[in-house]
Amino acid sequence: MIQEIPWAASTAALMTTITLLMVFAALFGLIIMSVLDSWHDDHLYEVDRKKNRRPLRLLPLPG
Repeated sequence: MIQEIPWAASTAALMTTITLLMVFAALFGLIIMSVLDSWHDDHLYEVDRKKNRRPLRLLPLPG
C-alpha cells in the first residue's frame, strides 16, 4: 500500500504557483518590452519627420 507523503500536496501546489508566477512574469515582460519598443520606434520616426531625413538606423548597413 502506498503511503501518502504529508508535504507532497503542499510542495506540488507551491511549485505550480511559482511556475505560473514565472510564466505570467515572462508574459508581462514581453508585453512591456513590446510597448517600449513600439514607443521607441514611434519616437525615432517622430524625430525623423521633424528633420526630414530617412529613418534613423542603429547599425550601419553593409555596402
